[in-house]
This record gives sequence, structure tokens and C-alpha cells, in this order.
Amino acid sequence: MPSYSPELIETMRAALNEVMTKIPVDQATPGIKACMAEFILKAAAGGQTTYDGLLAAASQQIQTVLSQLM
Repeated sequence: MPSYSPELIETMRAALNEVMTKIPVDQATPGIKACMAEFILKAAAGGQTTYDGLLAAASQQIQTVLSQLM
């Protein structure tokens, strides 16, 4: 299991909070948040450590995740 610095954890948390603002409120469930967190964790495990990069990695998956709800 990867180990992340406190700074990177805070960056990942901030990216997650920001990406959740891009999801319609009525669809921003704990399950959706968990999916977005998973995308961010995968990106970080792959070496992405910047806020913008993590945010982009999750943002690119919003439509995919929301379409699975339909």
C-alpha cells in the first residue's frame, strides 16, 4: 500500500472537495464522493502529486460516474 505525506494527503483532500463542487448537489452522494476519492488515489499512486493534476484526473471521470447512475 502506498504511503503519502501529510502534505499530499491535504492536496488530495482539497482536490476531492473541489471536484465535488462540480457535481450536481442532488447527485453528490457519499458513494460518488468515494468514487472520486478513488480516482484521486489512483492518480496519486501513479505519481501525480499536484493539486491541478489530481483535480483533472478526477474531473475527467465525472461524466462517466454520473452516467452509471442513469
